[in-house]
Amino acid sequence: MSSMRDIREASVYEDYNVPKIYIKQYYSIDAAVHQRLVRARRVAERRNRAPPERLRRKPREDKKKE
Repeated sequence: MSSMRDIREASVYEDYNVPKIYIKQYYSIDAAVHQRLVRARRVAERRNRAPPERLRRKPREDKKKE
Protein backbone atom coordinates (compact mmCIF):
# COMPACT_ATOMS: atom_id res chain seq x y z
CA MET A 1 0.00 0.00 0.00
CA SER A 2 1.65 3.14 -1.16
CA SER A 3 -0.43 5.39 1.12
CA MET A 4 0.86 3.55 4.21
CA ARG A 5 4.42 3.91 2.97
CA ASP A 6 3.89 7.65 2.35
CA ILE A 7 2.61 8.11 5.90
CA ARG A 8 5.58 6.22 7.34
CA GLU A 9 8.07 8.25 5.32
CA ALA A 10 6.48 11.57 6.28
CA SER A 11 6.16 10.65 9.98
CA VAL A 12 8.42 12.20 12.59
CA TYR A 13 8.35 9.00 14.63
CA GLU A 14 10.37 6.05 13.36
CA ASP A 15 8.23 3.23 14.76
CA TYR A 16 4.72 4.64 14.38
CA ASN A 17 2.02 2.11 13.57
CA VAL A 18 -1.05 3.47 11.85
CA PRO A 19 -4.15 2.28 13.76
CA LYS A 20 -6.73 0.13 12.02
CA ILE A 21 -10.03 1.83 11.29
CA TYR A 22 -13.25 -0.08 11.78
CA ILE A 23 -16.33 1.37 10.12
CA LYS A 24 -19.79 0.09 10.96
CA GLN A 25 -22.01 0.13 7.90
CA TYR A 26 -25.73 -0.42 7.67
CA TYR A 27 -27.36 -1.89 4.57
CA SER A 28 -30.94 -2.45 3.55
CA ILE A 29 -31.80 -6.12 3.22
CA ASP A 30 -32.00 -5.83 -0.56
CA ALA A 31 -28.56 -4.22 -0.76
CA ALA A 32 -27.01 -6.76 1.63
CA VAL A 33 -28.40 -9.69 -0.38
CA HIS A 34 -27.24 -8.09 -3.63
CA GLN A 35 -23.70 -7.60 -2.26
CA ARG A 36 -23.78 -11.16 -0.91
CA LEU A 37 -23.26 -10.04 2.68
CA VAL A 38 -26.25 -12.12 3.79
CA ARG A 39 -28.16 -14.98 2.23
CA ALA A 40 -31.87 -15.50 1.81
CA ARG A 41 -33.25 -17.90 4.42
CA ARG A 42 -36.45 -19.84 4.91
CA VAL A 43 -39.24 -18.17 6.88
CA ALA A 44 -38.70 -20.42 9.91
CA GLU A 45 -34.96 -19.76 9.92
CA ARG A 46 -35.36 -15.97 9.75
CA ARG A 47 -36.24 -15.82 13.44
CA ASN A 48 -32.80 -17.16 14.33
CA ARG A 49 -30.73 -14.08 15.27
CA ALA A 50 -27.54 -15.96 16.15
CA PRO A 51 -24.54 -15.24 13.92
CA PRO A 52 -23.67 -18.01 11.44
CA GLU A 53 -20.97 -20.48 12.36
CA ARG A 54 -17.58 -19.47 11.05
CA LEU A 55 -15.78 -21.78 8.71
CA ARG A 56 -12.62 -23.08 10.30
CA ARG A 57 -9.65 -23.81 8.15
CA LYS A 58 -7.99 -27.16 8.35
CA PRO A 59 -4.59 -27.04 10.05
CA ARG A 60 -1.71 -26.86 7.63
CA GLU A 61 0.41 -29.90 7.16
CA ASP A 62 4.00 -29.29 6.21
CA LYS A 63 4.62 -30.64 2.74
CA LYS A 64 8.33 -31.05 3.35
CA LYS A 65 7.84 -33.71 6.02
CA GLU A 66 9.06 -37.05 4.79
